[in-house]
Amino acid sequence: MPPAQERPLRAVAAVRPQTVLVVMSSYPYAVDWADAHLPAVLWTSHGGQETGRALAAVLLGDADPSGRLPQTWYRGDDTLPDRLDYDIIKAGWTYQYHRAEPLHPFGHGLSYTRFAHGGLRLSGGLVAEDGQVTASVTVTNTGDRPGTETVQLYVRALHARDEAPLLRLADFREVRLGPGESRGAAFTLDVAESLARWSVAGGAFTVDPG
Repeated sequence: MPPAQERPLRAVAAVRPQTVLVVMSSYPYAVDWADAHLPAVLWTSHGGQETGRALAAVLLGDADPSGRLPQTWYRGDDTLPDRLDYDIIKAGWTYQYHRAEPLHPFGHGLSYTRFAHGGLRLSGGLVAEDGQVTASVTVTNTGDRPGTETVQLYVRALHARDEAPLLRLADFREVRLGPGESRGAAFTLDVAESLARWSVAGGAFTVDPG
């Protein structure tokens, strides 16, 4: 964060440890100190005229946060490539190719309750390139208040012919659950559309085996 904002943040937190940092931005910031010393960091993009009411509702506990980060938040000491290097594969940009552990990964987000995922299963072990596969999982609210879990399905190629994304978001579902409630979430993927990736070596979209 800019020093002009980091200094008053630390001064306020020294007097009032129960301080929440609210970041409103379009881009990620290195908030290592705040993450280590404050009870919470709340991020929002520019949400329009109702942003203030929405932030107040979350901070006061009237609304349960269910948003997830649409970007990777790197650590302050993380070695990053030049910002104008648009070769995301060689440079290691984005959650798909960045190898160091970030402060908060793409898709990260917390809630006022807790969720457990279990029983992940596939509709079949083999599928053709023009076929479909369904992944299912059971989601349980293990906390003591209602909440919305954003269930995210990521895929990766285990036996790629060339360098492939480490992870890639394939689909997501929002599941609203009461305390102790469980519900299934299913994702049906068209293999050619959801599992194909651009092959630099082949110059075309391809589906890797495995």
